[in-house]
Amino acid sequence: MSLILFGKNTAIYAIGNVGLKAASFLLVPLYAHSLTLKDYGLLATLLITIQIMLILMSLGMRTSLIRFTQEYLDNKQIGALLGTTLLVNVLGGLSITSLAVFFLLPFFQAVLHTQTVHVLIILTCTGAFVQSLSLHVMSYYRARHQAMKFMSVGISSALLLFITTFIALRMYHLGIIGALSAYILTHTIIFCYITLEVIMKNGLWITPSLIPRLVRFGFPLVFSMVGGSVLVESSIYFLSYYHDLETVAVYSLGFKLSQLVAITVILPFQLAFQPYVFSHLKDTHIKDQLPRMFIYFLLSITFMSFIIILGSHIILPVIAPPAYAQAFDVLLQLLPLTALLGVHYFSETLLSAVEKTHIIGLTMTACAVFCLVLNYLLIPSLNWHGAVIASNVSFFIVGFTLFLIGTRALSLHIEWYSVSAIVLLFSVFLFMIFLLNNLGQIAFYSGWGLMFSTSVVLLYNGLFFNKQERIIFKNSAAKLKSVISS
Repeated sequence: MSLILFGKNTAIYAIGNVGLKAASFLLVPLYAHSLTLKDYGLLATLLITIQIMLILMSLGMRTSLIRFTQEYLDNKQIGALLGTTLLVNVLGGLSITSLAVFFLLPFFQAVLHTQTVHVLIILTCTGAFVQSLSLHVMSYYRARHQAMKFMSVGISSALLLFITTFIALRMYHLGIIGALSAYILTHTIIFCYITLEVIMKNGLWITPSLIPRLVRFGFPLVFSMVGGSVLVESSIYFLSYYHDLETVAVYSLGFKLSQLVAITVILPFQLAFQPYVFSHLKDTHIKDQLPRMFIYFLLSITFMSFIIILGSHIILPVIAPPAYAQAFDVLLQLLPLTALLGVHYFSETLLSAVEKTHIIGLTMTACAVFCLVLNYLLIPSLNWHGAVIASNVSFFIVGFTLFLIGTRALSLHIEWYSVSAIVLLFSVFLFMIFLLNNLGQIAFYSGWGLMFSTSVVLLYNGLFFNKQERIIFKNSAAKLKSVISS
């Protein structure tokens, strides 16, 4: 798999991932206009709970499948790997569902402020279970570098989820229960379709002797992924407990807008980056490629953040009622967290490549505990501002720590000059947008355009790009101009 194919797959994954995640954004106006502000806050809390549960249910088997696919393909045992990882996932799903239904209902009763907590938690667990299975079998496409199939499934999943949710909310007015039921139906259909295709091509059987190795590799990643969810999403529970579901609704919308950067850049990069690194561990040039890939990754995150800010400023009044206006401020203050999320994914892949997942798990667990303490101390008095501070500070610590450990583990030479330039550009831009947001529409849009164009000029004329890259950009610009002219 060459760098050209890596870039192509990243672009395809971006389209597929946008399709897979786009439903959550297409559903925002549907949720906002079909549910009350309180009900939307309740649904947002349940959807966050699903994301945490599916991590616990998977037990790290998605990454294990990707990490060992090439090895078991060579040994003609891919059916055993598929079947055994799927079995572990099913056992994890049943365990987490039992724990939530029989032991955690008092906790959910206190956080959700509703009398129908039993029904909602059962539906939430079911939604998490079927989504964890569908994401697991979709990982087979990533492991085999079949980006086009991943894209097709992602788009199909998005369309199906939107249609089923529209029917449940607008035609039958089923409220939160209808939204969760549509979620379950969509992921069940996707899981059944992909599983049938994979079984027909590769077979599916269980090899118990594989379980210790898979769990030894994958289980520490559970702590990493749950820790990541705690760092990003635990604030929802604190806001609901100490304040109200209306605050949760506004914060959730701002958080969702900030995740557009992750959907369009960070997650597609990760989807292509993990298989690329895992399949090139013996390549002597990989250590020279990774630092430059990281630089362009950061640059992509920065410029996509600029675009998301402009787009959100335009579409927010359209997709949500005026009560959600403060979500734009939430977006601005959560963008650093989203950028740090990209650093975390990059570093996690490096450590997974050398099978040091225990370091990831320990670091993420420690920082997750630290984040919970900050949330407990800050949110009661600072409201959602406390949530933003806790998440940003905690993710800075974990991202920087794992990055240093990961780059040292592979002896990578990082271009700190370029990294510093991108961080400074990102920080100055966010600060200026924050100031311009209260000066009116003309000042905001003209200021945004001036800063964006200035950033492009400074980066191109500075020391950021080497001579060969400048030639590539000039040739690309000439081709684009020729196409436009014709």
